[in-house]
Parts: sequence; structure tokens; C-alpha cells
Amino acid sequence: MKWKNEPRIFVVEDNLIYQQLIAKVLESISLDICFYTTGEACLEDLVRNPDVIILDYQLDGQIDGLDTLKEIRKASDTVCVILFSSQRKINTVENLQRYGTFHFLEKKLQAFNKLRLLVHAGYAAAEL
Repeated sequence: MKWKNEPRIFVVEDNLIYQQLIAKVLESISLDICFYTTGEACLEDLVRNPDVIILDYQLDGQIDGLDTLKEIRKASDTVCVILFSSQRKINTVENLQRYGTFHFLEKKLQAFNKLRLLVHAGYAAAEL
């Protein structure tokens, strides 16, 4: 994925500590970061056309990450979705990839740097 400008990033994460950690690792890439604690809130704001959506699998609210992903894909097949979750089951990852996840990262301390690199790679490529 290549960003034309500073990417607009949606973070769909119900854990406020993870939100803060994600914000910290991405602040050097973009200041246009919006946070949502439910899939429903993210979906209501898709009209803002995010470039990247970092999506947790287990969410508070009426819909989980899979249902949120399905609805995101109905609205856009171009937005980059990075599933950032503690779910490690292979069938979960494969099921989500059917709906176009860009990448899967298991929530571990080392994953935050990889998350930053994934988002930055798309941004840096757009500047070339």
C-alpha cells in the first residue's frame, strides 16, 4: 500500500493501554490517528476514508473483529487492514484473511515495532 500523504489511521482497540502503545509507535508516521473501542464506532466513521485500520479481533460491543472486517470490506476493498490481536488460532487467521486482512500480528511486545514498520513501509513507498 502506498500513501499519497500522511496516512489516516483508524485504531479499533477496546484496551486503552494498547491504544496508548499503538499511538506511541505510530506518532512518527502520522498524527492523523483516530481511536475506536467498538467495531460499530469505526464503521460509522468509515466515511472519513482511512488508509489503514488496525483492528483487534475481540472487541466490546455488538460485533467482533471478524464482523467488523466483513463490513469494512463491503465499504472498501482498498483500505489496508492490519489485524492486531491475541488470537493465535490458525483457523482464525485463515478465516480473517479470506476477507482481505493485510497482515496479522499477534499482540506481543515485539509486535509493536513490526506494526510501525508495516505502516511506515506503505508511507515511505508513497514518498518515492
